[in-house]
Amino acid sequence: MRKKSIFLGTLLILVSLMFFEGCSQAQSTAPTEEKSITLSGSAEFFLPVKNGDVAVFDADNKLVEKFDKVTDENGFFHITLSNLNEPFKIVVSNGTVNGEKFTRKIVLYVSGKEELRNLEIDPISTGIYYEYMAGNTSFTEATKSFQLKYSDQLSAFDRLDKENSTRSSYYAKYIISKLHLLDKIEVYDRITLEDVYGDADLAAHFGIYDKKTPADYGYDYSSYTYKSVDGLDLAGWYIKSKNLNSKKTIILIHGRTSNKLKPMKYLELIGDKSLTDEYNVFIPDFRNSGEATISKTYMGYKFADDVYSTVKFLKDNFEDEHFVLYGFSMGGMAISYSMNKYSGFKSLGVTIDKIVLDSPLSDVRGNLINESTHTILFGNVTIPTWVAEILLYIYDIDIDGHLSEMTLQNNFKDVYIPILILASKKDTYVPVELLTPQMPNFNSNITVKLFDNGEHVLMYTTPGQKIEYTNIVGEFIK
Repeated sequence: MRKKSIFLGTLLILVSLMFFEGCSQAQSTAPTEEKSITLSGSAEFFLPVKNGDVAVFDADNKLVEKFDKVTDENGFFHITLSNLNEPFKIVVSNGTVNGEKFTRKIVLYVSGKEELRNLEIDPISTGIYYEYMAGNTSFTEATKSFQLKYSDQLSAFDRLDKENSTRSSYYAKYIISKLHLLDKIEVYDRITLEDVYGDADLAAHFGIYDKKTPADYGYDYSSYTYKSVDGLDLAGWYIKSKNLNSKKTIILIHGRTSNKLKPMKYLELIGDKSLTDEYNVFIPDFRNSGEATISKTYMGYKFADDVYSTVKFLKDNFEDEHFVLYGFSMGGMAISYSMNKYSGFKSLGVTIDKIVLDSPLSDVRGNLINESTHTILFGNVTIPTWVAEILLYIYDIDIDGHLSEMTLQNNFKDVYIPILILASKKDTYVPVELLTPQMPNFNSNITVKLFDNGEHVLMYTTPGQKIEYTNIVGEFIK
């Protein structure tokens, strides 16, 4: 049955993409015959990238030109190349797309044919980073050292020939691909501790700046590695309570495109409220994050297994029996789904006393539809809803038909312990509008606090809110 569903879903994808491609080709004025990109004069290239550093390499991967902080008056990456023999490669780095810095690179391969072959997406940012290859696949052989994470067959590039000029401009159009959205759903680039330590901007985004371990917050800690239920390596930092006999532990659970460094800053809150007087603290790296194994996460579906594995590890190795699960973003969804999947961890002989969720994914399906249909790929092009729906169908197959369960109201319907949900009215990644329709269905044990300000998982560090946030969470956990 599963194979049949996968076949039908794949067939639906192919038919839909063929239909969409046919529509885009019918609308395009670009000629269908093969043309060479002539650079005996000059050629211009545009991408929606601001302040990017640009390097141009020949087919032997030798640097031939370099440009710094390239942005034109319209805010586009814009360079003009002259007297350069094809094929060649353009690499853009250190720029921003839609106002967000990206940490990967954009690569454009330029050769004989006007066909968009490959796409690279950096899930860390809201922007899309293109890997464009027009022409001879042999050029790829000269650039094998450039590691690509995502590749797909995609739709056409428009060639805009200007009258009486040899210049051509290339704009990505109708970027629709199976792996594009599925990779955003299922996997993302792992951010290691070294990535954060070596990037001041990323460390600032994580809210830790020059801090690297719990020791920088005044805590003694120990590092551990352990296994998930499906055999992956996980890792974590354990801080022992001042009460050496305590069997109570707070677990700080990070979200997507993150690692244990991001929730580490909440050690300041824990200290301000003297929570280590009675609680141990554990800060783990879940799969595909920090020091853990690279693996698919499925928007919290597999993270739930890591929640269970972490509680089991702490019970087996430290005899901890009472837990506060404190999760952020996808980590919040993982907590809620783990309570559903593992029936409150009763088989482990432990008690989940309380749950705190900061900016949780409250409705995975709704959030993915919102994200896909509101993310600007290029110009005014977004992922059509019908494409998102098809890919969500494939995703649902991948998670054994559990997509409909990935909501807070479903996962907490039989959970009666105290739960605190913190959300911001200004959260654009997980809009509060996905949470509020569920609130009337919550049990009375669930408290929701809506903050007026603060982007996704930034309520604690938003000026003017830190004290209120600290008091609300601190008093709830106590």
